Formats: sequence, C-alpha cells, structure tokens
Amino acid sequence: MVVVTGASSGIGAAAAEELSRRGATVVPVGRDPDRLARVAGRVGEEPLRADFASLADVRRLAAALLDRYERIHVLVNNAGTMAARRTLTEDGYESTFA
Repeated sequence: MVVVTGASSGIGAAAAEELSRRGATVVPVGRDPDRLARVAGRVGEEPLRADFASLADVRRLAAALLDRYERIHVLVNNAGTMAARRTLTEDGYESTFA
C-alpha cells in the first residue's frame, strides 16, 4: 500500500494516479475534500483528509491508516505549503515547517 500526501492536486495527484496505474493500492491524502475525491475516484481507493498544520489531524490520519491497513509499503511525502508571511499553526509551529 502506498500513501501519497498532498494528493489533491499537482505532483501528488499525478504520482497517485501513476502509481495506481502501475498496480499499487494508493491512498490519497490531502486537505481539500472535493479535489481529493476526484483523485480518489481515479485511483479507486478511499481518500483520507488531513491538514498537516494540525498535529491532531496528523494523529487522526495515523490512526485511520492503522485501522484500515496492515502496513504501509511506501510513503510519498509530497504535502507542502509556502506562506508569504510568517504564521503559526494552532500547535505553535511555523506553518511552512509544519
């Protein structure tokens, strides 16, 4: 099983679709539920929504993955953001690093 973060658009969506086309079971992860659902429809696996700026969301995602799958074979860490101004997450971390 392959988990692709940032899979709701761009490189993450393209990677999820290509890995699925090559036969992998791909779980797309992203923030935007509408875009994520479109990608999930193309890869055939239920998406998981998570905003990595929230540690609670990260923990919820980890729990959901552990409940659904025996193991993760590949993790594609593609999620990212870049803020024009310094902002902090709800957990007090600078958002670009979160």
